[in-house]
Amino acid sequence: MHAGDKLGRSISVILDKLKTQTGVELYYFAHLNNSTHLMIRKFKEAIQDKFVNPNDVQKWLQAEDITHLEQLAEKIIRSSITSIQASLAAGAHGIKGGVIQLPLRKDKPAWETLTAVAGVAYRAVLEDAYHTIEMIKDKEPLELELFARMKIKIALHPFSDDGAARWPYYAKVVEDDTRSSIADFVVKRFKVPLGKNVLDIHAQKKYEDLVELQGICASMAREFNSQARGEDLEGVQKISFSQVSLLKVGTMFYCMEKELMGDFIKYSNNVGYVNTAEYADTLQAFSHWSWDFSDGVFMITDLQGVMDRTNNLFWLCDPAIHSAADINRFGDTNFGEEGYKLFFESHKCNSICKGLSLKRHPSQQRR
Repeated sequence: MHAGDKLGRSISVILDKLKTQTGVELYYFAHLNNSTHLMIRKFKEAIQDKFVNPNDVQKWLQAEDITHLEQLAEKIIRSSITSIQASLAAGAHGIKGGVIQLPLRKDKPAWETLTAVAGVAYRAVLEDAYHTIEMIKDKEPLELELFARMKIKIALHPFSDDGAARWPYYAKVVEDDTRSSIADFVVKRFKVPLGKNVLDIHAQKKYEDLVELQGICASMAREFNSQARGEDLEGVQKISFSQVSLLKVGTMFYCMEKELMGDFIKYSNNVGYVNTAEYADTLQAFSHWSWDFSDGVFMITDLQGVMDRTNNLFWLCDPAIHSAADINRFGDTNFGEEGYKLFFESHKCNSICKGLSLKRHPSQQRR
């Protein structure tokens, strides 16, 4: 029997169910005095092994000392908004009804026990940002090119379930025709919503669309970096999107990208959420700039990745694009004009937005 629970359930099982089965995006606890500090510390210890990144437990299970009741009301409202936005993002990725679950293995596999298989990788042919905008306006596809044949080992199980739409697997290229040494990668497969056709979910076109989407973002990031450097803006950091390739292994498709090293942080999503605890003014300005620079053709949101402090560079992956010019492109996360509104309703222009002279959207609140 477990102390504190008449049914003998452990706190680790209960917290895990809250996170994985009921979809609780944020557990917030307000300390009215110091009598509950030990309890929350034990909660965090109990759920720690359910997270790939140990720092993520601090983001999921948040606790603060509250000294005035006015603070409590403010914190509840703020936490509720964060939770609702995260839930909306999950629904926006088409998984509101749940997905077929897969067993997780958060540690890297013993590579010597896995067999290398033959794979072929394709990548986007990148245009400059100006051509990219015209391509989207004209509804032209981004061209893909064959760039590598390889031998690759892929883990049998995904290492995380944090992604809203895809399962990530560790992978290791042991031989290809473009490099002489092995390299670590992450390959991703779509999650299959309950009741959906597996073949439809894993259609080649869906993987090609993701390669195109991230290629477009990479092209825009280069132009943003150039413009920000030209304006000599103080505090602006460089942005880069990891190159995503379409990997074909037999009849199976994956999206493949280099493994990002460091603390992975979600800075925003595609329905207006902003991570205020890890606020990145450069990334908020980049989303605003993408809408302004493209003259409303599209906007890049859902920014996440790692910060390379040595090179003052954000390495990003898995973005989303809203496009009023082509609402049928860029998958289920494209909300078009409504997506623009969701971003600007929570966006507060910062010094970088002002330094780039970005125009305001009608949905922006006057501050």
